[in-house]
Amino acid sequence: MDTLRQDLAYGLRALRSRPLLTAVIVLTLALGIGANTAIFTIVNAVLVQKLPYEEPERLTAIWLQQPSQPDVKMFATYRDLELLRETGQSFEALAGNTWAAAGRTVTWRGEPHAVTAVPSTENLFALLGVQAAQGRTFAADDLRNGCTAVLADRFWRNDLGAEPGIVGATLALDDDACTVVGVMPPTFEFFPRQTDVWTLAAPGGESKPLAILAIFGRLKPGVTREAAAAEAALVHQRVADELPPGNFARETTLGVFDLQGELTFLSGANLRAALLMLTAAVAMVLAICCVNVAGVLLGRGIERRKELALRAALGSGRARIVRQLLTESSLLAAAGVFAGAALAAGAVRWFRAVNPIDLPVGNSVTMSWTVLAFTAGAGVVAALAFGAVPALAASRVDLNEVLKSSGASAPRSRLGGLGGKLMVVTQLTVSMVLLAGAGLLIASIDRLTSAPLSFRVADVVTANVALPARAFLQTEQRSQLYDSLLARVAALPGVDAAALSSRTPLIGSEAGSAVSVRGRPGPTSELGNAQQEQVSSSYRAAMSIALLRGRDLDSSDRADARAVAIVNQAFVDEYLPGEEPLGREVKLGLETSEEPWLTIVGVAANVERFDFFNEMSLARPPVVYRPMAQQAPRSMTLLVRTRSSLADVGAALEREIRATDARIPAPRFESMDQVFSTAFAQPRFRTQLLGGFAGLALVLAAVGVYGLLMRAVARRTREIGIRMALGADRGRVLRSVLRQGMTLAAIGIAAGLAASAYLARFLASMLYGVDALDAPTLAATAAVLAAATLVAAWVPARRATRVDPLAALKEE
Repeated sequence: MDTLRQDLAYGLRALRSRPLLTAVIVLTLALGIGANTAIFTIVNAVLVQKLPYEEPERLTAIWLQQPSQPDVKMFATYRDLELLRETGQSFEALAGNTWAAAGRTVTWRGEPHAVTAVPSTENLFALLGVQAAQGRTFAADDLRNGCTAVLADRFWRNDLGAEPGIVGATLALDDDACTVVGVMPPTFEFFPRQTDVWTLAAPGGESKPLAILAIFGRLKPGVTREAAAAEAALVHQRVADELPPGNFARETTLGVFDLQGELTFLSGANLRAALLMLTAAVAMVLAICCVNVAGVLLGRGIERRKELALRAALGSGRARIVRQLLTESSLLAAAGVFAGAALAAGAVRWFRAVNPIDLPVGNSVTMSWTVLAFTAGAGVVAALAFGAVPALAASRVDLNEVLKSSGASAPRSRLGGLGGKLMVVTQLTVSMVLLAGAGLLIASIDRLTSAPLSFRVADVVTANVALPARAFLQTEQRSQLYDSLLARVAALPGVDAAALSSRTPLIGSEAGSAVSVRGRPGPTSELGNAQQEQVSSSYRAAMSIALLRGRDLDSSDRADARAVAIVNQAFVDEYLPGEEPLGREVKLGLETSEEPWLTIVGVAANVERFDFFNEMSLARPPVVYRPMAQQAPRSMTLLVRTRSSLADVGAALEREIRATDARIPAPRFESMDQVFSTAFAQPRFRTQLLGGFAGLALVLAAVGVYGLLMRAVARRTREIGIRMALGADRGRVLRSVLRQGMTLAAIGIAAGLAASAYLARFLASMLYGVDALDAPTLAATAAVLAAATLVAAWVPARRATRVDPLAALKEE
């Protein structure tokens, strides 16, 4: 312990003697360790930390899958849940809920609130092992009562004013009297995160008409997911045999998946892959930081060669010298850990405040003890990584050689020779890999977000309009109300056009439907890719969607008129190729379905939609537009093209909506630009992070080149002086140093390109419009790295040209 105290005391004095160098090293380590800690904080919350439910490792999610498209997952049927409960042997408990039609209206003290109300089975909370903070969760006795609800804490506080007597009170949920039996804790979350109210779905009640739901199960101890999946597949086969021909569920199987993995998937199809990619990227940044610091310490070892030789001459063994140098490295690493943890804490605080992307429900992003342990571990690894090689190299001292050398020119040594060059090449190689990955992602997100859309995004404001459940029961009534609302909104100052649609442009999506064409053999399955949208007659013009042929929807398309539709070009290409579409009759679904035959009166241009299963794409599915007057849903998206700002027009729109019917809850207004930005938030965020890490790696690599060449010039002062005395001009000296730097860059770029060619394939699912080996992008990133190396080498090269031959020789 006494020796350790001496090592620490001397190490602190040594670091204080070079405060600027110490500060640079600590800052470098802080950046690397801080970046790793910040990313690990997110990774820990999403992928590492267990869900805050009872025995989460046994919790599963159960979905329907098509064998031909295993990555596409769908709600299971209610009959699947019933049969699994009745005959299954793998599950200790099974529960379910559905957010397929979760938009509801709660009226509290005369004020309507738009809520996300999720029907759930009575044992959902018991399955998760969570209790209510106030009151209780659902009980079996509630099945015999009327509407029963459990509230989210956020909804109770923000919308209901934290009403103290809420348990036992009655809410009007779509005009149904609903008894509140409990309020969940503030920290409780389950998918979807925006759930405000959980309602009890009793058999024969809410879930039966919906027919589909997400099933969640708890495996029995010792039962594997593979065994449970095999049993679930057999159960679903019985369900499929009971279904009528053509039902979509007959062509699917039932899969059993880890709940944590599925919650991550529901937050983003590429979220897990993106987090792993960013983890690898920050690990590379930390590696560059360690290599950079190791290079600095190698140079510092050259400067301290006389001190270390004297220690050896006085009896210090090599092990003692190595231990002293490692102690100094550990002190630097400790300072880097504290500074890095502070930087990471600030980054995490910013992340939670800004909330740039949606993360899975369950665990919050916090600086936990696990994260701090990771930070400490990163510091230990860093200390060994950047301290071991310089310590071992510096401990190899030759007393005679050191004492014979003097002046500015140091003896040639492995301290700054091949080892230093290998470190710089390593930095350049890793930087090239990061730059290549960032370049591909930047090119992808740029092409994706700048791709021309076939509808209007600029100057369009959106808002959801949800009608009261017990009012406007007939299509004609709903259509008249919508027409009245459009007339009011269109008359507002600054409004150029107003329209209504059953879905928000770009992000609206649903399970596709098969298409029957009059006069042809019909499809044998309900599954298909055609999507339906109910729109006002002003929709196409308001959104600037081109009409390719035929006519637009108009006021003559009333409920008592012939059922008509406009289809897009993708629909024609798939279902009516080479035919005249106008006048043809089609039906969504099987020929035997109750859907009406629709006469095609027009063909519109294709529209782009966000594809959840492939976020780096813009799908253009077949779409059927039906007139709102013939099929008006209870919820529509209001689209307003306006020259006014969102803040200015929002209050006026809300006023007109309430004036149309006071029972309509106040909507949330968003511009289409915001909708577009939100749809691609995750790809943009990971691109920005990787770009930032690549930029940091580039700067660190350039600093490494600079440091190596500065040390090389210092060692070669006498040699350069002799060369200049013998007639070498300054240009030749300049080119010699630059050549050395660019040679290292060429080796690093070549190795980086080879590594990038191998690693880029893992980015394939995150790219759009560029190939994983996109030559222009790779060439551009190589040019950036070469330019940075040239700039870094220029200063040492200029310093070499300023060597005075006489002064150099006299100093020796």
